[in-house]
Amino acid sequence: MDGSRLHVATVAALIDSGLRHRIIDCIDLMRMVKAICRRPAAVEEMFRRMVFSVRAPNRDDHVRNHAFIMDARGSWSLAPAYDVSFSEGPGGEHS
Repeated sequence: MDGSRLHVATVAALIDSGLRHRIIDCIDLMRMVKAICRRPAAVEEMFRRMVFSVRAPNRDDHVRNHAFIMDARGSWSLAPAYDVSFSEGPGGEHS
């Protein structure tokens, strides 16, 4: 990195949601990735992350744990995956 700042927006910020307020389903999240990133590879990557979260299991998969990064040209891409860990969640439910 050259020390320049990056713009980052979480899905929660983009839909104006707190952690426990509004949730979105996988289809809406895929549509959001398609609209923001405008690259089929980004949609495919989000699909892989979703499959991983189900198979891992990662029950701490919520709108604050997905984000987008804007580069110097103004193009958005998926932020690297973060806060991904084995978690069965309370009662086996998603957080």
